[in-house]
Amino acid sequence: MSRENLFHSPLKNVVWQAVIDGPLMSYTSSQHYHNDSQNPIEINYSFPLPYGKSVISKFRANINGVVREGKAYPKKEAEQKYEDAIESGDSPIMLEITEKDFCTASLGNILPGEDAAIELEYLQLVDYCRGRLRITIPTVIGERYASDPEEAPSGRYEITHNLFANYDFEGSVLLKGSLATGVVSSPTHDIEVQRKGEDLVVKIRKAKLDSDLVLDIEAPLESAVYVAEDEGGWAALSNFILHSESSKLPLDLNILVDCSGSMEGSRIQKVRKVLRKLSTKLDRNDQVSLVSFGETAELKLLPNRMKFEEFEGDLAEAASHLEADLGGTELEQAIRSCMSLFPGSSKQSAMLLLTDGEVWDPCESMIKAAREGKRKIFILGIGLAPYSNLLVELAKETGGAYEAVYSWYDVEGAVERMITRIRSEVAYQPEVRWNAPKLWASEDEKSVFAEDSYSCFALLRKLPEPVELKWKEAGKTKRIETNYLKKVYGYELCQLVAAQRMLSADTEEEMRDIGVKYNIAGPETNFFLSIERKEGEKVDEMPELVVVPQMVSEDACFCYAQAPSANKVCSSCSSPSSHWHASKALPGRVKCAGPRPLDDDFEDEDFEAAKPAGLKALEEIPEELESAFETSDREKYKCCADTLISVFVRNFFIGDKRFVAIMEKIGEKLGYKTTFGDLPKGDLLEEVIAEVEKEKGASFYDFVEDDLEPELDREAFAELCIFIFFASLSKYEEIDPSFHNSFLRAIDRTIKA
Repeated sequence: MSRENLFHSPLKNVVWQAVIDGPLMSYTSSQHYHNDSQNPIEINYSFPLPYGKSVISKFRANINGVVREGKAYPKKEAEQKYEDAIESGDSPIMLEITEKDFCTASLGNILPGEDAAIELEYLQLVDYCRGRLRITIPTVIGERYASDPEEAPSGRYEITHNLFANYDFEGSVLLKGSLATGVVSSPTHDIEVQRKGEDLVVKIRKAKLDSDLVLDIEAPLESAVYVAEDEGGWAALSNFILHSESSKLPLDLNILVDCSGSMEGSRIQKVRKVLRKLSTKLDRNDQVSLVSFGETAELKLLPNRMKFEEFEGDLAEAASHLEADLGGTELEQAIRSCMSLFPGSSKQSAMLLLTDGEVWDPCESMIKAAREGKRKIFILGIGLAPYSNLLVELAKETGGAYEAVYSWYDVEGAVERMITRIRSEVAYQPEVRWNAPKLWASEDEKSVFAEDSYSCFALLRKLPEPVELKWKEAGKTKRIETNYLKKVYGYELCQLVAAQRMLSADTEEEMRDIGVKYNIAGPETNFFLSIERKEGEKVDEMPELVVVPQMVSEDACFCYAQAPSANKVCSSCSSPSSHWHASKALPGRVKCAGPRPLDDDFEDEDFEAAKPAGLKALEEIPEELESAFETSDREKYKCCADTLISVFVRNFFIGDKRFVAIMEKIGEKLGYKTTFGDLPKGDLLEEVIAEVEKEKGASFYDFVEDDLEPELDREAFAELCIFIFFASLSKYEEIDPSFHNSFLRAIDRTIKA
């Protein structure tokens, strides 16, 4: 977790608008910045790419009312232009797509007091399955584990997180055509639905950049071909809706469950619920095993055909004992271990992976491991911001499928759809016949499943005749035909098709040429623009680099971002961690007609672990703090403080400007600036707290909400939060004895005052 720039971020909010017509979504995202420092700054902000097949079709910027359009240049040329503009005192802005599936925007030479905004326009193909269109807009890059530190982004691409980061995310979606007649719901956010003529407007309420935004639209959608004229030819997208009959073959399934530290809290609870639900779908002929993994893999359940008393039991019982206590996320090693332990016995042999995907490790080696084991991998992404791009690729390249489980409401449908896919006869060798001369066409997928959508892109010399999809299923050849829509789409569709061509190109030169020609950013091209300043307004000093921190994901366990050894310390603290916070990840789900009730089968036990347990944590943590102090174990000391943040603090003051104001005042009196260094002396900190408390009066305690446990003293707790903050987020190499003693006294006062 970043401990830099704790209080000030130039990013203020993100505003967006989307329009969805059929399976294509176009949306505009505007990021708003303000330099409230006293110096010129250079802003670097990294944000996630849309999941699936998409393209950034336009890029523009606005600094103090001056607007410029971005243009795609070869990467090295764009980078040189950016550096030259910095040196000349102008304000360059660059957007690049990194190898790790996220964008980085760089805004140079932003003067004190200046406003800046960048605007991106996207076109995205949205997945459709079983009568449901799911729209996912990612907003945050989570804290990810890297088995090799070299794999984690660094320098200006470094992904940092800040407990106090607080960015609003405002916007709405316009649904057109048949989608406007559907039922709209969200597993992640509160929504408001309004009729606008024949269209439907969906507004998102009280959103932050701390979780994916997800909308589900239950509406009919037909197979169709979408075309746009492209320099005498036609860019084409075919989207087929399969209506194949699903079969019910017996399972030979190895379930691999992520029990690393990042799964703590609501994520491991969702895993247990998924497995309980899955256990109700099993037949006596099904062979199912269960393996948990983190830094190591642990066998939890053997299939019926393998009898060992130690691993007997059923899936639901085995799931109830799963805990997020296995350290880092060694995903490739876990896949290889499972392939070795349970070699596939039939063509139906498959693996079901449950994970948040929070790893920086490359996907290629994981895909290689799965292919060597000749196993399809089906994946359920768990959490409010899973690393879906990685998981989608892993599932696609092994012939499996991917879905995300964002909330409790997702569990029933996700399990039902995934088990149906795994049991079905796979539709092999899908092939699209365009019936028109082709200049290029995307490769056909390895497999397709009943009631999923299937898409293909092409660049054609002329408009296609009826386009046909054929595939083999259960020894038979099946076909679907569809015509192109009479509506001709704009240049954005040409760019979307070009983006797929670019990603499939064989050489860097070809990627670069496509990116420049179609004005799109990619592996070999960046967007660049520069706003020239008048003489006398140019920046005559090097700007201060500011890396915009990510918000902490709403359902993240705070302490898992530490090193693997620290993870193990966390588990030894017996912390309920983010269980309390987990209950906040259950927003209402809305139909057009009004609120949707909870699932009928929602178990009360899922909420049991979500109740506050702060008193217990405060009673147990002093022993751990004392142990860390006596052994000079700084990492363990920080981890204990992080545990208290997970249990208490982020539920009260995360992003709360009142607490931020208090910490700024205390930092100022202690002589700290943006970075908090060594731990302050305990008696000095107590004096400063008392001084600030006297200055602010009753408002000193306002950030503590009314639902603090009655056993805890509200005023003493407010002071304790300050000690927790310093212990967790300060940069210190040694644990100051006087701070430690004052910290323990603050805990004692909070419990016994």
